[in-house]
Amino acid sequence: MTSTDYISREMNTPSGIIIPVPTAMQDGRADRESIAKIVTSNPHAAGYMAHSSTGEKWRLGNADLDEAMRGIVEGMSELKTRGGSDKPLWVILTTQNFMDDRKLGYLADKYTRMGATAGVVVPLKHRSNGGLLQRGNYSKRGILEGSFGDINDSPLDIILYDNPAITRGESLDADTLKMMLDADKNNRIVGIKVSNNYDQMKRLSKASEGKIRIYAGGENFASPHLENGQLVQGAVSGFAPVAFDVVNNYVRHIMEADRAGIDPMHRAFIHSAYEMMGPNREKAIPVIKYLLKEQGIIASDEVASGTPELTKEEKLTLTRLLDNLKQYNSLIARTDKALKNDLVASAGLATRIRKL
Repeated sequence: MTSTDYISREMNTPSGIIIPVPTAMQDGRADRESIAKIVTSNPHAAGYMAHSSTGEKWRLGNADLDEAMRGIVEGMSELKTRGGSDKPLWVILTTQNFMDDRKLGYLADKYTRMGATAGVVVPLKHRSNGGLLQRGNYSKRGILEGSFGDINDSPLDIILYDNPAITRGESLDADTLKMMLDADKNNRIVGIKVSNNYDQMKRLSKASEGKIRIYAGGENFASPHLENGQLVQGAVSGFAPVAFDVVNNYVRHIMEADRAGIDPMHRAFIHSAYEMMGPNREKAIPVIKYLLKEQGIIASDEVASGTPELTKEEKLTLTRLLDNLKQYNSLIARTDKALKNDLVASAGLATRIRKL
């Protein structure tokens, strides 16, 4: 199955891909042009998710974050009235949301009034003991009821968001999920987004007994498992889904190279490309597109207006890195081809990269 086949088939399914629409702050409001671009560039998405970046969570106070989220929800509503989108809109709740408003039902009701039409995506995290997760609490307590109020208070459906990065490395286990589903008398929990951990997905899928959908963290991971028994029923993408799925592949290659002792030239190439993306990965898209063009995967490395561009020197450096790598005939067969295939597979790249 080609990348084009995957995108056209999978993204048109009811579960499909839920695309994030990050808050782009301009005088406390979301950038309407950015919202429209994301929506029109992903017409086959199964839904959209109002999403605030990590920096905004900590930089903004509660009122300003609410204003940012309100802006993006209202922006989506405006698109709907103009016929731009009739897809469901989710709102991801952040830790900042819970600084004052601890009740899930209250928050969901607030975003319903703003215009959210589908539900809320709830990160699983305790706020006990000063907000720090104590090891063991994650699997022993009713997380939603203990931290965010009664599940059944929510007027909106809920997608649980299991992110070990904010739970000190602990992932949701099958027993805890079953306990939460048993407590959900109104069937408000409709899915869970988990990290790309196949074994965890199998355990949670079995524990859910088909009651909820299991969402992967990105399209590239969801693709093969959608073809193998429908274990994964879709994906809730992270911020900038295409770019960061590919960045994650680079990171994985670095880790595998270090563990397996792969040739230093290969490792140096990956490290150099990753570093060129910048400390905040602001040049991730131009680096990736340039590498794809140089490998003959796409025809142009042109980026969207407003996206940082590579300098002439940076492009020359990337070209030199690729040329040096290709001089190692022993590497071409077992690493360069694998890297190229991996990039193509990431998020249906050959189809979607042109829209960035």
